[in-house]
Amino acid sequence: MTLRILFLLSSLLWGLSLPAWAGSGTEPERAQLVRRDEGRLLNQAVSPMHVSANLRVLDPRSDNWLTTLMSDPPAARILVIHLFATAQAGDMGWLREAGRRIEANYSGDVRFLFISETASGAEVKKTLGAQSFENRRAAVAGQPPISPFPIYLDVGAALAESLRPALLGGELHLPMTLLIDAEFVVRYAMVGSIAARRSELVSAIADLMRQAPRKRAPGTPSLEGDGASAVPVLGPKTAKRN
Repeated sequence: MTLRILFLLSSLLWGLSLPAWAGSGTEPERAQLVRRDEGRLLNQAVSPMHVSANLRVLDPRSDNWLTTLMSDPPAARILVIHLFATAQAGDMGWLREAGRRIEANYSGDVRFLFISETASGAEVKKTLGAQSFENRRAAVAGQPPISPFPIYLDVGAALAESLRPALLGGELHLPMTLLIDAEFVVRYAMVGSIAARRSELVSAIADLMRQAPRKRAPGTPSLEGDGASAVPVLGPKTAKRN
């Protein structure tokens, strides 16, 4: 009897540790909820400002968010946005590495943006690890060091809030990975961890690349450097902390 009570208590505690939406129903039902959210996000328009001028970039030296000079989003045929909070940052390590390889494979036609919904820069750095913000030695001698992807802040949760109306009950479940075309329309969405869906992500990017227009959208110059992983351009008001 005592063992049964302990088992029930441990099961209850395990259930409470899950997000509310993940703990409701059976596994097929939870998968259906995820697919429902992903379907509702399709064809939603994203404001270019929410993936450019509204963003702040994390300065790992001070843990503050700095103003950038991104008046326009990165020019790309496909923009991959990974929206996360520190409590759901489990995919960040491998996804940043995969993003670098994918960007190189498509020569800048695919760009990655990692956008935090956690406002504490110190918490973000602690979660990701200080080493993830350090330049790494180039794999090939004579090549420049490998710069880490910058981490951006969704100021005022503007991007997240713009997506809520499309979702049932306005519930936004993170992490969320969105594939956006040159017209800033969501063409593919993945809700929750995608660690077990890596091949799906790669296939979705490849499929969209075959469909995406060859011509890039006008008025969207790319960030300086090679790929979104380049060190971001900081504005003249970098002394201002946000």
